[in-house]
Amino acid sequence: MQIEIGSAKQITEAFIQSTVADEKIIDSKLALVVHSNHSGSLSCITRHTINNDRLGVGEIISIDDVTETFNDIQNRSEKGQSDWFNSFTDEHIIIRSAKMLVWHTPRQSRVLYLSKGQVKVTLPPLLYIFRVSNGHLTTELSVFALAANKRPNRKTKLYHAPLMNLYSNGKLCLGNMTLPKTINQDTIELVEKEFFNSRFTHPNHNALTRKPVDIEAFYKIKEKSGKRIMTSELMPVGIKLNDVLG
Repeated sequence: MQIEIGSAKQITEAFIQSTVADEKIIDSKLALVVHSNHSGSLSCITRHTINNDRLGVGEIISIDDVTETFNDIQNRSEKGQSDWFNSFTDEHIIIRSAKMLVWHTPRQSRVLYLSKGQVKVTLPPLLYIFRVSNGHLTTELSVFALAANKRPNRKTKLYHAPLMNLYSNGKLCLGNMTLPKTINQDTIELVEKEFFNSRFTHPNHNALTRKPVDIEAFYKIKEKSGKRIMTSELMPVGIKLNDVLG
């Protein structure tokens, strides 16, 4: 579909005519909402899916992301990629900007590669905070645990992820890991793959669980019993999601 740049009315009419000729159905997929206080001194933009003419839960994005969104939509449309909006409407994404990506995953079984051998354990829901800075030269990943299999909000309490290689502030000791330098539709998959394919070699603090344990022995007991790591076994960090977003 080729649409020449013109007035808003011309663009809309060209889109409708082209779409009607193709499929005869037009569905609203995505909405950007600008929020502001009464004085206009504070504002933000959220991106929402649209389901049955209702806005879904929004994620905060930046002005740069608005431009990136439209550029990506145009590029994908020109390439005939019909699933273009999926990369913008993942319900697991909390925040996406040019410099930060925050998402959560549900409770799931994972293979953990240890210094010697490996174990398979059912981990609690996890929260990932991935940042790029210094002109995309520096990357940083923080990982926390969550109490429930639901989308966290800014008041959600954080727990220490019961995983080695993480410091008490949630930041990952990268070692020889190679994280992506940019944030795009592939970042989540690449980060999680790199994180879980690395070896979990050493605890960087003594609060991986609520009660002090030999963490490798703890994993093996869980693997043998087939039981998941319980929320009651997690150590609270003492902060909420809002505290780590800055």
